[in-house]
Order: sequence, then structure tokens, then C-alpha cells
Amino acid sequence: MEPRICIIGAIREEVAEIKNRMGMEESHTLESGKLWLGTWQKKSIALLQTGVGRARAEKAFLGMLDRVDPSLVISMGYAGGVDPVLNVGDIVLADRVFEFEPHAERDYLNPQPTVETDLNSEYLELGRELVFTDGFLVQTGGLLTVEEIIYQPKEKRALGIHYPILAVEMETAALAKLCGSREISLVSIRSVTDTVNHELIRIPALEDKSGEASRVKATWYVLTHPVALKPMIELMIHSRTATQHLTKFIGKYIRYLE
Repeated sequence: MEPRICIIGAIREEVAEIKNRMGMEESHTLESGKLWLGTWQKKSIALLQTGVGRARAEKAFLGMLDRVDPSLVISMGYAGGVDPVLNVGDIVLADRVFEFEPHAERDYLNPQPTVETDLNSEYLELGRELVFTDGFLVQTGGLLTVEEIIYQPKEKRALGIHYPILAVEMETAALAKLCGSREISLVSIRSVTDTVNHELIRIPALEDKSGEASRVKATWYVLTHPVALKPMIELMIHSRTATQHLTKFIGKYIRYLE
């Protein structure tokens, strides 16, 4: 198999612009996830969409290995900011990723025991060296991988106080473990969709079976709960900004890879 840079995101909105810009060679529907092979920025890439959460990320990653020899894994996607310095669309480069120990309580307001994985590498240093003047900041720091979306500002503020992190997301720790056990280099690049003071709307049972946010369910919820329309539109705008900044950053990043 040809070595490829593997770019991994959870949902269609995260990977959409890269998928549209790459020169497509093959596409595959995996048992868990979707895989596209091709070229982008004159590099051979594999673009993997896993669905939300660590279990789906693990399963899709393992399925991808039957078709791809990863030269580097880029875990990318959205994140919730827990540090007040971050604004919507800012980029977080992770130098370490935390996850709660299996026996820890799901309590976001009080500190819990965590496991830490170091992500420092030459690939992280390359990301730090890139310069952008496009209206977004690039910050290096910790990520916390959680099992669910953090909706409340008070919980995000508490997480930012209790742990040395900039943001929260739902897949990186799982991918870091899989890559570490196989001696595959990983870099995590996330863009903020909701800041520490931004309260997210809670929509029950929004995911479909593949781990995607169901557009049909979201539309029905808004139609039956009109108060949800404004925050839903706001989140869509934020997500679009985050996707644009992610695509711009990753595009420049892989151009500079040897």
C-alpha cells in the first residue's frame, strides 16, 4: 500500500471542504465510517469520516488500516473552548491530550483523575511555525477528550480551571492510543465552534446510526421548538467558520510536510 497522510474527522461538515478540493481516486464505505483516497496539495491523502465519539473513531480507524498505510495521522475537527482566550474559528494544536480514567465520575464541575498522552513531536513543531494573517489565532495546549458534548458554560469554565487544557472534543485520545501502539505519528488540529461562555442548545437523540447529526431530526426539532432556530443558525455559522479555518490551516500544513 502507498503511504498516505491520513486526515480524520468525525462528521461530514468537518471534512466537507477537504473532500471537495481533493483529487478523488477511490471512495469506500467501511463497516464504520467513510473513506476517500486521493491527492491534495500534491500529497497522497486518505480522508476518513468516522462518526462522533471514541468508539466510532476506533472502529473506523482500524477499518481504514486494511486499505491505507498511514505516514501521518491528522486528527481534525471541531472543539469547544474552555479557555477565554479562544474565539470561534481559532485553531488549537494539541501538545497533549487528556481523558478521564475509566472509574472517574462524569462530573465536569469537580476535578477527576485523568490519563495524559504526550503529543509533542516534529509534526507539532511544524504546525507551530506556520504563520496566518487570516483573522484567527493558533494556540498550542492541551485537549480533553470527553464522552459527550459539553453544553453549559459553567462546566466548560470548570474544566478549564481543573485541567491544563484549551478545549474539549470527543475523539483524539482514542486515536492517539491507536497510533501510539502502532508507532504512527499523530497531530491533533481542532477549531473552536463554541467558546467558553457559549451555551449550546441541547437537542435529544439528534445523532443517526452512523454518528452523524441528522439533518432531518434537527429540522423537525426546530419546527416543533421555534426557540431553537436562532441558536441553531448561530452554531451553523460558527461551524462553517471553523471548517474554513481548519481547511486553510491543514492545507498549508501538509504543503510544508516533507
